[in-house]
Amino acid sequence: MLKLGTKLFVGAFVALFLPACQVQKSSNPLSPAVAGPVEGVVITTPNLLEPGQGWEMKSRDQPLKLLFANAATNGARPLKYSFDLATDGEFRNIVFSRTGIDPNAAGETQFQLPDKLGAGTYWLRSRATDGANTGPYAPVKSFIVLADVVLAPPTPLSPISGATVSDLTPEFRIKGGDRSGVKTALEYVVQVSNNSAFTSIAATLLQTETLPETRIDRNYSFLHSRTYYWRVRATHTADSSDVSNWSATQTFKTPAPPAAPAPAPAPSPGGGGGGGGDLSKCNSSDGSDIAECIEARYPSYLAAGVTESKRKSNMEFLRNKMIEHGKCKGLNLGLNLKRGGPTISSDFIVWRRSGQPDMGVDIGTAYDDTSRRLGLSWHTYSAADNYGYPYYKDYGAVSCP
Repeated sequence: MLKLGTKLFVGAFVALFLPACQVQKSSNPLSPAVAGPVEGVVITTPNLLEPGQGWEMKSRDQPLKLLFANAATNGARPLKYSFDLATDGEFRNIVFSRTGIDPNAAGETQFQLPDKLGAGTYWLRSRATDGANTGPYAPVKSFIVLADVVLAPPTPLSPISGATVSDLTPEFRIKGGDRSGVKTALEYVVQVSNNSAFTSIAATLLQTETLPETRIDRNYSFLHSRTYYWRVRATHTADSSDVSNWSATQTFKTPAPPAAPAPAPAPSPGGGGGGGGDLSKCNSSDGSDIAECIEARYPSYLAAGVTESKRKSNMEFLRNKMIEHGKCKGLNLGLNLKRGGPTISSDFIVWRRSGQPDMGVDIGTAYDDTSRRLGLSWHTYSAADNYGYPYYKDYGAVSCP
């Protein structure tokens, strides 16, 4: 049994010790030691503005910037924000998380991640807290980080190494380069230049890639006895900013013009006939055969060394004969209104086909060079070729043999 003096000492010790060990929390709502959560306080969710739902982001858009409209609270304590970034919608694999983000006073808060994200789909959630009360998570949003598109330059296959092409309308052959991150088709851009610096472009040709080799044959006519320089690069059709470097430059030469023949005899009365040559193709409905047929029938209209007005009248005579012959063979051929009219082309006609766009036909070779013998041809162009722009004008009825 303790003596009275001992009891008094123990009681005094306990009375002194308890205040030192017991921490009294503050009732001030702004105190860090506030007892919480504070009753009656409601915190809304932040509104995630960027990235938006389903956004596709490229490397140039990174590191990712988050932008959200601030949450609201009816409490006295200031809010701070937190967010989680995961590779799954259930947030079992969180790859980045941040808390304690101070809001911007302007009503919207921005936070930039320190590093770039790898390619893939990500889910994002955020919420606000005042240190005592925590608001609910905002609706989850997902976005996609795209793999970088990397395009190696294509390789020119032909014509290359200064080779002389067989005619003035060469075919360009191209082998595709390595690529990664590609989602859609590639398109090739071919530049043909009059000089190696590519400051004088003779032609620009576009073609969707085909594998394993792409061929571009636009029937674009170059000039005789010239050296041309050409290069090609690839463009990702999903985003025109994804382009390869230009390929190595290649060259080709065009053939010399054919020698001018001896002047033909004057045309017979009535405008021609009996020109010699192979007339067997006159029974054909093929356009090239028609050109050869009319050229063989009327050689005197092909003479070199004539005046410009004579060359024009000769060309128009041959044009009409080609239209008439073609119509008799079942082709719906017509005159061409140059640039929509009212002038009618002398060396360009229109071929109208059922259910298909009108096709322009270039029928004159060396028409503008009266020092050379005129020739007839059958080079077709659609409006998509950006050449000729066919504008059909009915030729009228013809008399067939």
